[in-house]
Amino acid sequence: MQSNTRILSLALGACLALSAADAAALKPRVKIDAAEAAVSSDVDADIRKRFDDLFPGSENLLNYRYRLYGHLAAAERRWPNAADDFRVAASYADKYSQHRLSLLYWHGVGVEKDRVQAYLWADLAAERGYTEFLAVRERMWRQLDEAERAAAVERGPALYEHYGDPAAKQRQKYQWLLGQATSLLRRERLAVVDFEDYWQKVDAPWVPPKNATVTIGEIEEIDGPKRKSSRKRRAEPEPVPELPPELPPGPRPEPSPNPSPEPMRP
Repeated sequence: MQSNTRILSLALGACLALSAADAAALKPRVKIDAAEAAVSSDVDADIRKRFDDLFPGSENLLNYRYRLYGHLAAAERRWPNAADDFRVAASYADKYSQHRLSLLYWHGVGVEKDRVQAYLWADLAAERGYTEFLAVRERMWRQLDEAERAAAVERGPALYEHYGDPAAKQRQKYQWLLGQATSLLRRERLAVVDFEDYWQKVDAPWVPPKNATVTIGEIEEIDGPKRKSSRKRRAEPEPVPELPPELPPGPRPEPSPNPSPEPMRP
């Protein structure tokens, strides 16, 4: 009797194991199409792993906080949320977020495909002259047709008015000072930020080394009219702009109560 019971138990265990294997085999694999692959980044998965460690350092630095949200949404393939988050970060002068928006619009992932809008975001991302972002902007410009180039020149100033450095950097600084005033009311310790130093550190990954050399290929003739600037710069100082909404639509994850002890990687 015991022998029969053991055989029955082994047989049942084998059946359960086979069922689990069959279920795993039948489970559909997640497929990422070419457009999603083009807008994805390995950084997204890395930020997702370290989100709980990085999140506390983003208080009152909204370009950084919403960029973290954007990375997290992109890692989880919540592309409309990623676009919303990168757009808010972009309004606080975050050039990397402007670059990611350019890719989302170019490939139509999470937003309606719009090559003119993609170029305008790429133009904003390249505002500080960083080589990688300039290269993306120039590749996009070469692929625009004459009508799209004309539309970019027409639509560019309005986007620059809100997201260009003169307005966006001041918006970031204003938000920081607002947070510090709140801390003062709570009798909390105030932090001091040198924003020129802050932007240098934020932009460090895209600044080439001082001794770097750049190889320039042959001059390429581009058909169509000579490009005009899609931005409209102002000589006068910008007033403090109106802040965008605190949170764009969509769920906002918070750090888990028990952060992972995983050490931070550079």
